[in-house]
Amino acid sequence: MVHLIPPFARRRLYTYPTPSTDPKAAGRDCHWTSLNFFSVDPNDDFTVTEAAVRAFERDYYTIQSEFRLGDIILFTEGPTNKCFHSAVYIADDILFTKNGPRASNPWMLMRLEHMRDYYLGRSPVKLRYLRHR
Repeated sequence: MVHLIPPFARRRLYTYPTPSTDPKAAGRDCHWTSLNFFSVDPNDDFTVTEAAVRAFERDYYTIQSEFRLGDIILFTEGPTNKCFHSAVYIADDILFTKNGPRASNPWMLMRLEHMRDYYLGRSPVKLRYLRHR
């Protein structure tokens, strides 16, 4: 499966970020990962959560079914549907993600069910599926 994903994800899969003093490196989280999935040169503007959320709203549209490689799944909570996590759909129920910006969190593949369990403490979690315009 690793040969089916774009180079950005392939280079990072099951690796840990190199610790850095660069302040932008601290923001390379799930949103940065999701929005750069197809990027040749990753865009560090997405290290700022507000910029990432604006990009989701501006550059993506909601889908309901027939998911394909590269679609993004947003995990939202509360009455405002605030986005707290994102992941990239690979196939079936397998997602590519990074759970948090810390250097101790690798980029990885996770099953949707396991990701839901990982964020179980949040109440109630809703999923929103997006596709790039």
